[in-house]
Amino acid sequence: MIKPKFKDHYQVDITGEAAFLLAEDNYHILSGRIYPKLAPLLNGQHSVPAIVGQLAGQLPPGQVYAAIKMLDAAGHLTEGSEREASAADSYWQALGAAPDEAEKQLADRPVSLHTLGSADSAPLAAALAAGGATFTEEGFPIVVTDDYLQPELAELNARFVAANQPWMLVKLVGRVFWIGPIFEPGVTGCWECLADRLRSSRQVERFVQNKTGSDKPLPTSRPYLATTVAMAANLAANEALKWLVQGQNTEPRQHGLLTFDTQSAEMTRHALTRRPQCPACGDPAARQREFVPITLQSQPKRFSGDGGHRTRFPAETVAANQHHISPITGVITSLYNIIEDVSDIAYSFTAGHNFAMMANDVNILRQNLRGRSGGKGMSAEQARASAIGEAIERYSAVFRNEDELRVRASYQDLGGQGLHLQNEILFFSEKQYANRLPWNRQQKTLYHMVPNPFDEKITLDWSPIWSLTSQEKRYIPTSYCYYGHPELHHHFSGADSNGSAAGNSLEEAIFQGFLEVVERDAIALWWYNRLDRPGVDLTSFGITPYVRKLTEFYGSIGRELWVIDIT
Repeated sequence: MIKPKFKDHYQVDITGEAAFLLAEDNYHILSGRIYPKLAPLLNGQHSVPAIVGQLAGQLPPGQVYAAIKMLDAAGHLTEGSEREASAADSYWQALGAAPDEAEKQLADRPVSLHTLGSADSAPLAAALAAGGATFTEEGFPIVVTDDYLQPELAELNARFVAANQPWMLVKLVGRVFWIGPIFEPGVTGCWECLADRLRSSRQVERFVQNKTGSDKPLPTSRPYLATTVAMAANLAANEALKWLVQGQNTEPRQHGLLTFDTQSAEMTRHALTRRPQCPACGDPAARQREFVPITLQSQPKRFSGDGGHRTRFPAETVAANQHHISPITGVITSLYNIIEDVSDIAYSFTAGHNFAMMANDVNILRQNLRGRSGGKGMSAEQARASAIGEAIERYSAVFRNEDELRVRASYQDLGGQGLHLQNEILFFSEKQYANRLPWNRQQKTLYHMVPNPFDEKITLDWSPIWSLTSQEKRYIPTSYCYYGHPELHHHFSGADSNGSAAGNSLEEAIFQGFLEVVERDAIALWWYNRLDRPGVDLTSFGITPYVRKLTEFYGSIGRELWVIDIT
């Protein structure tokens, strides 16, 4: 550094005891006898040797050199310049970029604007120009749209992915405007990754589109003002300028999609998930993967105080999956507490999930829209973790016709490798099958229906599974494993969630699913056979204070608490 000075975004004040560097959101106190003497000379007008010379006789040269080196290493100094400092210089320095370099980057990395639908790019062009951007037809593409699912975006995305071209998408209209993501091929997910989540969250719109035969998005971003569009354009321009100057260090890359609600003045970041099975940017091997036998590994059991045996504490599980919670890009649309009045007794959280199975019936659509997962626990964090886990479990079990492993065959074709749906999985009796029609007519819920008898000759999708008992590959009807599989119309069975589980590791998920099957099997044997079972001393669980509090709570509402052994 030739002529060092403090960065322009600092307000520098000096007292007899210290020098103070004040910025908008932080401060630095440079205490000691050296800094009140050194700070006035760090103004970009003096070379380092000249500074040392001016302080000769007051401070040892070694201390002066060391102090300047330390201030530079801490990011407080920049090179002096003949140009007069501006607010823009201060801004770029506050973000860690040299003003000269920022100016050069904006000149070397021009922008090109594209519009889709009824969008107008003029406000964004003006905002970009005001920030110092330049424009060419071959510049960094920024696509301004009125909807993130405009069909033309698929072609643009394919072209940009093939050319390894980063690009940005924005929506300036609507009560809630959207900024980004900035898509970087090979680094972030692409538009198809984003569109997959958006389609899942727009079940009503997809239903209407299927009924009307249109692929055009419904124009819902109708309310806006000139002021909100200007606000959106300026924010979008600023995000683009930061990326052009800072590249991979800018926030859009790290945090995906930014939304701003002009009614509540709430700004939210939504993570962009890179889908390995994405048809546009994913790994082709992920869509053509082979079945691999399951090999279990020992995992450390770090938490077993509530909700099973886990390799992570509940707070860690919640933190690791927080990015999945978003009404726009998340597999979990919402997460909230549904019990407010029994604090320290029991916590229960509900997670909305994108259970987007396409249907042609309004009643089924309503059921899908009401899709919720629940979680309970002795602590709020355990209840959150439980609700998150169940929502991810349910989302993962939706059939998408993407990378699900399966073969086409009849039960007879599989030659003993297939599990017989009727005799080895469902266990309905012959009498139940014989009387199913009059029985089903009396039922009000699908859960009580008796399915059609299994046809061993019909060709179906079969999913490979691994038997931990016999250590061999078997096959099970795919429609039994996934929600929304097209072959559910045969009604040999419904999709079954019993034994499904999510976990922090493969072993944890399998263990939790196994315990659920054991639990429900034991409950069914006890309940349907009206068996007498012995009671259990609640204090034997080693959580006496909690048991006492729980018993007192139930007593306060006229209930008794009993625990019985149904093993």
